[in-house]
Amino acid sequence: MSNTPKKKNTRSSRSNKSKGSHNRYEEELKAPPKEKDAELIPTEELSHDARQREKKQPLLKRIAKAMSKEETTFKELIINSEPLERRMAFLDDGVLQKFEVEKTDQEQMVGAVFKGRIQNHEPGIKAVFVDIGQPKNAFLHYWDIVPQGLDEDFEAVDSGDEEDDPDEAEVEETTEAEDESGGGNKGRKGKGRGRGRDRNKNRRRRPPAPTHEEVVEKHPIGSEIIIQITKGQIGTKGPRTTTNLAIPGRFMVLMPFSDQSGISRKIEDREERKRLKQILAKLKIPEGMSVILRTAGEGKKPRFFERDLSMLVQKWEEVTKQIDSTPNHGMVYQEPDLIGRTVRDFLTEEIDRVIIDNEDDFNRIQKEVTKVSRQSKGKISYFSDDIPVFERFNIERQIEQTFARKVPLPSGGEIVIEETEALTAIDVNTGGHRVKDSSGKNFIVQVNLEAAREVARQMRLRNIGGLIIVDFIDMKRRGDRNAVYHCMRREMDQDRARSHVLPISQLGILQMTRQRHHESNYSTMFDNCPYCRGRGIVKSSRSVSVEIQRRLTAIVRRLRNRLQSHEELTLRVMLHPENLERLRTEDEKQLVAIEQDHGVKLSFRADPNFHLENFKIVNAATEEELH
Repeated sequence: MSNTPKKKNTRSSRSNKSKGSHNRYEEELKAPPKEKDAELIPTEELSHDARQREKKQPLLKRIAKAMSKEETTFKELIINSEPLERRMAFLDDGVLQKFEVEKTDQEQMVGAVFKGRIQNHEPGIKAVFVDIGQPKNAFLHYWDIVPQGLDEDFEAVDSGDEEDDPDEAEVEETTEAEDESGGGNKGRKGKGRGRGRDRNKNRRRRPPAPTHEEVVEKHPIGSEIIIQITKGQIGTKGPRTTTNLAIPGRFMVLMPFSDQSGISRKIEDREERKRLKQILAKLKIPEGMSVILRTAGEGKKPRFFERDLSMLVQKWEEVTKQIDSTPNHGMVYQEPDLIGRTVRDFLTEEIDRVIIDNEDDFNRIQKEVTKVSRQSKGKISYFSDDIPVFERFNIERQIEQTFARKVPLPSGGEIVIEETEALTAIDVNTGGHRVKDSSGKNFIVQVNLEAAREVARQMRLRNIGGLIIVDFIDMKRRGDRNAVYHCMRREMDQDRARSHVLPISQLGILQMTRQRHHESNYSTMFDNCPYCRGRGIVKSSRSVSVEIQRRLTAIVRRLRNRLQSHEELTLRVMLHPENLERLRTEDEKQLVAIEQDHGVKLSFRADPNFHLENFKIVNAATEEELH
């Protein structure tokens, strides 16, 4: 008998505890998630873990790396495959330097080739819109209709040209802005001089844009056209396209509608460039086509290029068959998924190993690697541990920074990143660090240098493109501004995306542009808030109260003039409870004054489901909405 009450009390306490937890969870779920501050992960910790992993590499690999004259870091590609997403992380000594996300339920559009039909011409913007069977028509500028020369990233090589330019050092382009700010390259050695002169020397002049009449005559409405997407749909803008097709391979890019071959300028060694020109001159390129040798071809034997060319020509033949068999419009070529692009673009000689956590994708990547580089097959390993692969290699912690508004810096400073429709603004702050005048100058330069490196890294990780404004901490000395500017230039030179960086102004502002093919990772992860329509703010209850009072006064005056009567009017205001609370407390006197001055009786109906900024004023007798 003595045990029975205890059991009841125990059950009762458990029930109360369960209800309490349930209520607490409901209250927490009604509030937005707490914003987490980005965690500063020491680079030394990440590098130490990477070095420990490097020691577990096969003995022959470690010996070969030790015998290399150059000091190299430990580079890893980590691939996480899930049902709806594939994620690829590039780690350099454990530090995340590149991050790509592929949604498995969405088509890879950039690089895809379409057979389309001319929908309409827009002479005002000098563009053609092409129906490619997608929700948005493709945008084709007049510039992209005519054959183009190579851009500044490639040196044009004519057929049989095996001579090397004696002044061919790839260096930074000197701009007028640099000279004015003292940031020119005078006295600099190596990479940095005469890039503009050298690049233009071997580059064909861009052909003039065709006139509207020429475009209409050659491409009338309804005619077929073959185009390639160079920039995916961003926001409400349709994809941007070109008729200058490029089919990438492992060591070269095939351009089926161009006769101008070239070599990547990122290959800087003069002797190697001369050797590649000789190989290029001996390749049996089909008539009317051309190729560009990629940086992955540096040091490769001629047979690698011959095999790559054969595979690309075969692929193009398949594309032409698809074009002929497509009756109206549609996709005729699509870029490979993340697995295929990893093998083709990222699995270079510098990569020490590739780890993937999906067995099917592991088998597929091994099969793909066998086609291009049998030696690289030994670098690929299957991850089968119970711990998620991105957690195992401290990647998740680093990815959190890519979605954080504030990113901490090692010295105690921070950068604040704000993406808008027009541009991306990045502000550099000292954070909570406070310094005295004696040491403040050096600290400011140190923070700005750290910020320059982190800004370049974050732009790669977040895939930020377009116009970027960086507001560095003010530096009075021109030499300090130039040091930060050149640091930014060096960091951006490591980026695969093309960029243009201007010197820092006296106000500490750096302007730059970065090539963008896709929406940023931030844009793909988040939708605009449906409540505030993406503004991030809502009107205060005071502002809404002022609007309601102003609207009431205007409505009553109009009604009096129209009815020519002084009978008492009855109006009902429908609004959010927070705004009603404001009217009944702080603004009660103003409402009483409106009722007395205008002979109107006011009633209110509040509903928490109403929007904070919205309200309605209706005639209480007729339920007619009044404006």
